[in-house]
Amino acid sequence: MHPILIQLGSLPIHTFGMMMGAGFLAGILVSLRLARRWGLDQEFVFNLSFWIMLSGVLGSRINYIIVDLAQKGVRSEFYKEPLKLFAIWQGGLVWYGGFILATLVTIYYARRYKQPIWRLTDALAPGCFLGLAIGRFGCVSAGDDFGRVLTGEAAKWGLIFTDERSLVYPREIMGQPLHPTQFYMAIKSFFVAWVLWLVLTRYKRFDGQVTAIGLMLYPPLRAFIELYRGDYQRGYIPWTNQVVTTSQGIGIAVFAVGVFALFYFAKNHRPKFARPATA
Repeated sequence: MHPILIQLGSLPIHTFGMMMGAGFLAGILVSLRLARRWGLDQEFVFNLSFWIMLSGVLGSRINYIIVDLAQKGVRSEFYKEPLKLFAIWQGGLVWYGGFILATLVTIYYARRYKQPIWRLTDALAPGCFLGLAIGRFGCVSAGDDFGRVLTGEAAKWGLIFTDERSLVYPREIMGQPLHPTQFYMAIKSFFVAWVLWLVLTRYKRFDGQVTAIGLMLYPPLRAFIELYRGDYQRGYIPWTNQVVTTSQGIGIAVFAVGVFALFYFAKNHRPKFARPATA
């Protein structure tokens, strides 16, 4: 598609990085607005956003590296070229890893500064998935997270990558129509963001409700889209005969946490704490 947005002399500005930045910016702006509505400290949320960005990218990269090393061992590119550990513009980010690390950082940061943790995560959730949806357009541009080859009449629906700098592999499928899984994932993330915003603004009854619904809603949608992915080297859960991908396996655990959290928060949180502060 269009991996390089602008070439400034010898410095390439990657479309993937620009879209990631746009996603983070949109997520921060939405989160600040919702934080104000729910009586949260906007300065605190703004400062937290920096750590969320940092831990999100770091966790995503760590997850990818662990999967690559576990799958390939000494054949991994990270053994041969250690500097590639930092080459995130070449793809290699697993969203679940970033989500998990960013969540842990958010909980720690909120506890340290004595902020209401689950009211905070509820306010952050819609912006989180909105940012993810926007970032997926960076995946389209880079040729990352591509789908399986389409044939017959279905080929009319496919994306065809021709840029030699695209991340599509093996190179034999360059020029062939592929499932537009990047768009599938963008639509999925927009949908999750909309549902969480709707719950937060109209139907919330207790703190943690939006967070739990997000944990339950995202994994099954992601698992379904995984069936159409074509980047088979993304890793599989051991002892599943390469049936359950890494993201599907993590998603099962995330979904279970969401179910537990929904019942726990409904039982232990008083409804009055979920009401937004008056303007």
